[in-house]
Formats: sequence, C-alpha cells, structure tokens
Amino acid sequence: MLGGIKNRISKNTTLKEVFIEVNPYLYSSSKALKLIAGINEPKQITNSKTNVFNDLNNYIYSDDFENICNANFNCKFAYYFRNQYEVMKQDVLSSKDEDWTKIVLGGEFSAGKSSFLNSLLCEEDEVEFLPVSEKPTSVIPTYIYCSKKQKMQYVIGENKQNGKMLLSLHALLALGHEFERKYKISLGAFLNKLIIQQPIKHNFLNDVMFIDTPGYNKEDGESKIDQNTAKNAVKNGEVLFWLIDVVAGTVKKEDLGFIRENFNRDKPKVIIFNKADKVSSSEILKIIKQSAITLKAKNDNSIIDIVAYSSHEKQILKSYRSNKSWKEIFEKVKSKAQKKKAEQGFKESLHEHKEWVTMETNNKVKELDLKIKACNNSIIDYNNEKDIDFTNTKREINYYYPKRAFELDNLWTKFQNILERELVWIEKVGFLNNKENLNRLRTSYNEYSAYNREVSGISNRLFEEKINSIDKYIRAKEKEKTEVINHLIKERELNKKSIHKLNDDSKKFHEMINDIEFLLKKCIRKLNEKKSESNFSHLRNIDVVKKTKDIFDCVTNNDFDGFLDCLSRKTEISKLKNNKGYNILSWAVLHKKYDMVSVLMPKARRLIQRKENQILSALEIAEGNMDKIMINLLTK
Repeated sequence: MLGGIKNRISKNTTLKEVFIEVNPYLYSSSKALKLIAGINEPKQITNSKTNVFNDLNNYIYSDDFENICNANFNCKFAYYFRNQYEVMKQDVLSSKDEDWTKIVLGGEFSAGKSSFLNSLLCEEDEVEFLPVSEKPTSVIPTYIYCSKKQKMQYVIGENKQNGKMLLSLHALLALGHEFERKYKISLGAFLNKLIIQQPIKHNFLNDVMFIDTPGYNKEDGESKIDQNTAKNAVKNGEVLFWLIDVVAGTVKKEDLGFIRENFNRDKPKVIIFNKADKVSSSEILKIIKQSAITLKAKNDNSIIDIVAYSSHEKQILKSYRSNKSWKEIFEKVKSKAQKKKAEQGFKESLHEHKEWVTMETNNKVKELDLKIKACNNSIIDYNNEKDIDFTNTKREINYYYPKRAFELDNLWTKFQNILERELVWIEKVGFLNNKENLNRLRTSYNEYSAYNREVSGISNRLFEEKINSIDKYIRAKEKEKTEVINHLIKERELNKKSIHKLNDDSKKFHEMINDIEFLLKKCIRKLNEKKSESNFSHLRNIDVVKKTKDIFDCVTNNDFDGFLDCLSRKTEISKLKNNKGYNILSWAVLHKKYDMVSVLMPKARRLIQRKENQILSALEIAEGNMDKIMINLLTK
C-alpha cells in the first residue's frame, strides 16, 4: 500500500522551489469576523485636510438642503447630488499636485475589468491586488491613483458611516467571491468605496486615475444601484475604457446605448476585447473589423483604438489603429483627455443643476398658467350661461297672461252689461209676466257671475304657481353655478400660490447652489494653503494579522490563527524547519493538526516523503500513527 502511495506522490512532485502564501481571512472565521467588525467601526479620526470640508459637509447634509431638493424634485435628487459631491471631494483630497487623467473602466459584469487592471498594474512577481471572480458579485466602486511619487501601496476603505480605514492586501483580496462563498456574506456590503494609492513602474501610467465600476447589467436586486453607480462614474470620466469579453463576439446594442447615453461622444474611448487568448487570430481580426464598422471608428477620432487584449499574457494581440503597446495608447489618451480639476467639474454640474431647475420650474409654471387660463374661461362661460327656455317661458307668461286676463275681464264685463240691460228691458216691457221665471233668470245670472269669478281665481293661482316654480328652478341653477364658479376661483388661487411657491423654491435652490459654490471656493483655498504630502497615519489600520509568532509554536499550542498569520507572507515552504529538524508539514502531522495540514496542502506535496536529518517524513509519521484521515489529506 505504501509503495503505491509513494508512486502517486512522486509522479506529481517537482524539484523547484515552492512558495506558500495564504489569506488568513479565508481560513479563519474569527479573523473574518474581526475584519467585518473593524470595517464597521464608525469612529474616524480626520486629518486637517478633511476638516476643511466641514462647513460644506454640514450644509449639504442638512435637513434644509434635503427639503429644498425634494420640494419640487424626486426624493433621490439629494441622494445623487451628495454622491456626486463625495466623488468630487475624494478626488480633491486625493489629488495632490498632479492633474489626474480619469479613466473609467466600464462594461458588463465579468468582462474582466479587474483582471485587466491587475495585468496592467502588477508586475510578474507581485500579487494581484484586485479580487477577480468568474461569477458576477456586487462590486465596490474602486478608485486607483497611479503615481511615480507613491513609494508604497495604500488601500483605504470607506464604510457605510463614511468612516475610513486602512486595509491590508489580504483584506482587499477577501472582497472577492471566495469570501462570500465561504461565509455567505460579502464584505462589499459594508463598504461604500475603495481608494487605492498605487505605486507604478511604467511612466505612461503616471498621473492616471482608474475608476473600476460595477457592471451595468447585473440581474438581481442590486442591479439598479450598480447601474446608477456605473452611470455616475462614466459621466464623470475623462476617458472611457470599455471592456468586452471576446466570447461575446462584438459590441452589443446595449453597450452602445449605455455609452451614448452616459459618455460624451467627443471624449476619447478605447474599446478592449479582453480574454483574447481564448479565441483564434482569425476570429479576433473578424471581431475587430466588425466592431469598427458598428462603431463607425474610421471617421470617429474619439475612438483611440479597438484592441484585442489578453490579461493572462499581458499582451495586445491585435490593434485596429496599429498601436503596438499600451504606452502608445496612453500617450494618445492623455493628449486628447479633456482634463479638468475635480472642483471645476463639480462647479459645472452645479450650473447644470441650476439650468435644469430653471427649466423644470418654467415648464411647471407654464402648465399651471394653462390651468389658470382654463379656470378663467370656465368662470366667464358660467357667468354668461342662462337657461333660455325657462327664461323665455317666464317672459311669455309675465307678458301674455295679464293681457289675456284683462281682455277676458273686459269681454265678461261687456257681456254682463248686456245681460243686465236685457233683464231691465224684460222687466219694463213685461215679456216675463211670471215673477217666478224672472227670479230664476236672475239666479242663473248670479251663478254664472260667481263661476266666472272662481275661474278667474283659479287661473290667477296657476299663474302664480307657474311663476314661482320657474323662479325656484332659476334660483337653484344660480346657486349651483355660484358653487362651481367659487370652486374654479379657489382652484385658480391655489394654482397661483403653486406658481409663487415654485418660483420661491427655485430662487432658494439657486441661492443654495451659490452658497455651495462659495463654500467650495473657500474649501479649495484652504486646501491650497495646506498643500502637503498624503499622510495616512490618521487612519485606523484594521488588519488583524499578527506576524510575530513562531509557526512551530503555533502548531504545538494549537494556535490556528497564529499559524495563518505566519503564512500570510510569501515563504519558501521547504525552509520552514525547527531546531529539532522537523519541516512544518511533518510537525503538523506529528501533532495531528488536520486543519493546518489542509492549509499547507497541496503546496507542501514535495515535503510528504522528505526526511530531515533522519526524522521520519510526514507520510511515515501518519502511517506510523495509523491515522487514516491524515493519510487521506496527504495523498488525495
């Protein structure tokens, strides 16, 4: 059995030196927890340069500012304005005397933005400092300042409470997907942004600031936030490096739409097909030609180049403009970049906000003016409106009924006079000798006279009732019309008040922008008075890795965290020996430290059978202890 195991091991064993370097945060949950606690620590000691922004901070983060912003605009206006301010402030604080060329890296998720930066900024013998993951994860906006004046790398994290702290390289690398997969939580959830002060060896990268943005097309709950972050970064950039996974084949319609919407068409752009080593040369040529046609690159001087690049090989495999190196491309980029100071860009955005507010106010005032005009027209129409049918009926009754009643009365009076004459004449002549017949005739005459009076009374009552009914209807209509007119007048007055408030709020907003410009000018003046080298000593260092312990003592004392600390620096594994002659693997096997052996494997494969001064090898120790678990760890 032992012979078979030895044969399997020796087949994979190489004689060259093997170095080991582990990230303690990916192996120790206690260290990971301390790192999260350190990031979330709200306390922050600010330096004198940060203090110059205190007045402006208080103004922009005040309730009055938010109320004015939200008075006539959407509730996110203040949020986006403050984000823009923070970007400007960071740019101002980070830019010493250099005029940075701001290059924004854009593209879809997993287009290889981080791997591109690693290949550009890291030498062969250096650890890649930006976490890379094939699976899209929530990416933190990262600002990388490249300068020949920088002697060493500083990584500064800003948490959700705007507190800043220094991060180690291990903490930075823990931001990748491996940490999230192990602990089911992303460190990115606790950070707003990362700022990296990066020393460089290539002169063409001097005074360049890279802005690494999240992909704009992530399909999950964070997509809107990531998309807005990418948009803001792209809008504020001077140069755009747009990365595309070469497997995609060409520039997508969505990419073109995003670039055209958020990046000035006259600013320089470089289209980079990354991971070009994955396809053939003929396919690369075809992709670049097709992309040049899609982008109309032939007549567009803003497109500096379309290149196929391999981050793995750190090499440009094909260039549309025949550039042979990044040095040539960066020289053209810098010459065409529309460089301006961060505060100048922020001032321009302030003027854009003022113009936008004026335009929005004018549009809303026009809408309200139209409503006021409509109210006035309706009021006039209602005032002129009359019920013609009922008015005419009333007029006719009032005019014709008295006239007809008078004529009937005259006619009846004449008839009555005739009857009375006839009765007198009959009595005188004596046609009716019978007194009874004469009385009967007089009775009929009296009854007819009474009937006539009754009919006349009924007719008068009907006339009065009809007139009253018409008057009642007209009064009801007048009341209804008055209510509608009053409502229209009230609505008109409210619209007038709204116009007054809009103009007042617009005036306040303009005054507020003027105040911000004044305070910004004051801040810049103070900063110029305090020009000095960047000093990060005021920031908290939250690195929980200790490197003072002896690795063999850590094994003996079962100090797993201390063991990880000792391996956090790049070390040639075969040189780790103690005074008793044991190498580190044999010592860990002897003490049955399965977790430590797991960390050492597979980097320590060549030590499995190695004897040190007649000391048994690691595999012999495991077999001597009949430790099947350890044997499996060593041979799997």
